[in-house]
Amino acid sequence: MDKRTTVRLQKALSFAGIASRRAAEKMVDQARVEVNGQIVSEQGRQVDIVKDDIKVDGIKVNFNKNRVTLALNKPLGVESTMSLDVSGTSLADLIDNKYKGVFPIGRLDKDTSGLLLFTNDGELAYKLSHPKYKIAKIYMCLVNGLLTSKYVDQLELGVEIEIDEKKFISKFDKVKIIGKNADKTILQITLHSGKNRIIRRTISAIGFEIIELSRIQFGTIKLEQLKSGKTRVLSAAEVRSLEKNRLYNNKNNK
Repeated sequence: MDKRTTVRLQKALSFAGIASRRAAEKMVDQARVEVNGQIVSEQGRQVDIVKDDIKVDGIKVNFNKNRVTLALNKPLGVESTMSLDVSGTSLADLIDNKYKGVFPIGRLDKDTSGLLLFTNDGELAYKLSHPKYKIAKIYMCLVNGLLTSKYVDQLELGVEIEIDEKKFISKFDKVKIIGKNADKTILQITLHSGKNRIIRRTISAIGFEIIELSRIQFGTIKLEQLKSGKTRVLSAAEVRSLEKNRLYNNKNNK
């Protein structure tokens, strides 16, 4: 082992932001920590944070301190590109230069606002965006017209739509009517599909038009009080919650 990168296991877990040293000791006692494929049973184990494969609850611990994951509340009218070569505002205009190298996980079209995640961790981005992991996203949707439970059932059971001259069945994981106002309906829509403008196309296929659309949750991360156009750095615990979420979904899709 390299003495420069060798530390006690509980210190390593604290360094990675997984837990305090005392909490890390409890994780070891609960047989939740493994090193190089073996469950650790003794306290004070020396590990090399560069060479050893360390996992908690089956998820690999990342010791890269340069890794960063951001949440952005994307405003309406912003192009979902990091290119500066656009006529209007792009995502690059909203990300501080100190986070140079991050890229968006998925996209939100120009007419959709809300939560968009960014990272410089390629593995995390892949696992959160690939369809096979079925990471849930939740949207609030204002629809022109009064939808009944009949339409909710239709959206959950599946609607035939066409994209690029190809027809397929689009269905949402869950649809809930939040409220109605005059001739408008507010929906909460949960889905894992990442296809371009899938919500707008599906709502249109049942004869309605979306007035406003905003994403309020991505996996375990919620938009909450983040102001429009602002970003925040996700904590180590929040990133871990995303990783656990992807592991859960991966296990259920084997």
